[in-house]
Amino acid sequence: MSEESGRPRIGARTPGSGAPRLLDQVREAIRRRYFSRRTEQAYVHWTRRFIYFHGKRHPRDLGEAEVTAFLNDLALGCPSFSRAPRSSGSSRNSPERAGCSRA
Repeated sequence: MSEESGRPRIGARTPGSGAPRLLDQVREAIRRRYFSRRTEQAYVHWTRRFIYFHGKRHPRDLGEAEVTAFLNDLALGCPSFSRAPRSSGSSRNSPERAGCSRA
């Protein structure tokens, strides 16, 4: 559980659940392939971003349209998940820009 919110973290195991959580499965699959620790972190990061982008819905419930929407949002440069603010001088970064689904 997250100490700040009291809610379980995404990817954290629920006590007594038995089945590994999605992000644990991602980590295990990457480790079986002997990828680097940094690669594992990157895969988990992008999986988490995909899940949050779609309102914490499980990826098994999502299809091609949702993947396309996520990739288009990334390609358009929408600031939906950026950590650092982008320069405000460019219209490319404007939340009002056509096609940006998140502001």
